[in-house]
Amino acid sequence: MKLITCNASAGISGFPSPAADYLELPLSLDQLLVEHPSSTWFGRTAGRSMEGVGIYDGDILIIDRAAPRRNMSLVVASYNGEFTVKLLDMKRRLLVSIVVA
Repeated sequence: MKLITCNASAGISGFPSPAADYLELPLSLDQLLVEHPSSTWFGRTAGRSMEGVGIYDGDILIIDRAAPRRNMSLVVASYNGEFTVKLLDMKRRLLVSIVVA
């Protein structure tokens, strides 16, 4: 079998699209998700203790140290020299896990 190649191009007919003047801006996850860049860091979870609030083993968390802490907000705390993700119960002064049975 003999292959013959040739260049082909389609001609443009009609009016150009009105949307041709608008370029799509690049998507920046930093601009969408990070409010305080100097106090924000990322961490990967390990374990199943927070599955009840939708945080699963291997998830990536965006942690903002400048975010205000309120009762029952999620926090990353240092406990016995390791980081842990828990709910902050300010009324009872406790860190709370939500375990799904």
